[in-house]
Amino acid sequence: MKLREEIREHLENMKEEQYRLFSAGLLPGVEGILGVRLPLLRRYAAEIVAGKNWREWLEESLRTPEPDEYFEEIMLQGMVVGCATIAAATPEQAWRERASLVRAFVPKIHNWSVCDCFCAGLKSLAGDKESLKEFLLPFVCSEREFDVRFGSVMVMNYFLDSEHLTWAIEYFDAARHPGYYARMGVAWALSSCYVSFPVETMNYLKSGSMERKTLDMTIRKILESRRVTGEEREQIRAFRSFLHGEAGSAV
Repeated sequence: MKLREEIREHLENMKEEQYRLFSAGLLPGVEGILGVRLPLLRRYAAEIVAGKNWREWLEESLRTPEPDEYFEEIMLQGMVVGCATIAAATPEQAWRERASLVRAFVPKIHNWSVCDCFCAGLKSLAGDKESLKEFLLPFVCSEREFDVRFGSVMVMNYFLDSEHLTWAIEYFDAARHPGYYARMGVAWALSSCYVSFPVETMNYLKSGSMERKTLDMTIRKILESRRVTGEEREQIRAFRSFLHGEAGSAV
């Protein structure tokens, strides 16, 4: 039996109907959900990369995806891209090889769950921030909604520090895709940015550069954050009232 068939059979054996129903409620419109919990998928990804044939399976899956792939199959492929040990002559070559796999996987992202889980597993790429910055640039202006979300979530995960803050905000500002999940990726990233850098982020939000829909989403995400203090929350609410032209509002 080919590894691809073995993996599919193993996933089918791990499925839970109640978890499938729960996941489907969070992922409207996503087909092929089995209902396999993420910790089990991560454990299985580690088992796969411990074997000898993971690269053959992964490259075949990326090159010739089956039309009826399960949601969990795609999620598992992304996990393997992130956790596989890549043997190479130099760390730089290993970085480039993983980046090549990442680039091949991104077009398979068609929902926020795969996108965000995939990004969280790419810590190894963050070891070379300058190369990662260059790698992420094409995604911000892509015509694909989840390319843009991928770039924004990657920047949120690995570049929200004082050294890269200006670049990160410029990256978010360049993301102009009208898709809901692309906009929400930017909003989520900026709300996280606000938690650590409230003054700088607020200055950007007030600059008038953002598209209004994305700005409204960002304000909502900031107000939803439990890490935003009461005083900051009032300032954000006042800014929202100002944007909506409510009487007596001030910023």
